[in-house]
Amino acid sequence: MAGDILRGTEGREWNEKRLKTYVTAKVKQFGEKQGCYPASIDIVASSMGGLITRAFLADRQLDVYGDPTRKLNLKVGKVIMIATPNARTLLAAWV
Repeated sequence: MAGDILRGTEGREWNEKRLKTYVTAKVKQFGEKQGCYPASIDIVASSMGGLITRAFLADRQLDVYGDPTRKLNLKVGKVIMIATPNARTLLAAWV
């Protein structure tokens, strides 16, 4: 689970890179076992994980081929966000 690799103490950019690394590894693993890459993936995220997911979705080009000039454009089927502050939060101004 991605919850094991993301850290709330780190920033969004750091976690976005970690998420991309994790998803790339899982897509490669799927490809090795199944002989093809997944047609799409679904994502469930909560709180800060939803913000990290939004940033990840902006660039879904994955380096699964080991060739930086050739990338896999990952399709995302469903994204479910739970308690993600998409419209910001008033409390953040006071912290």
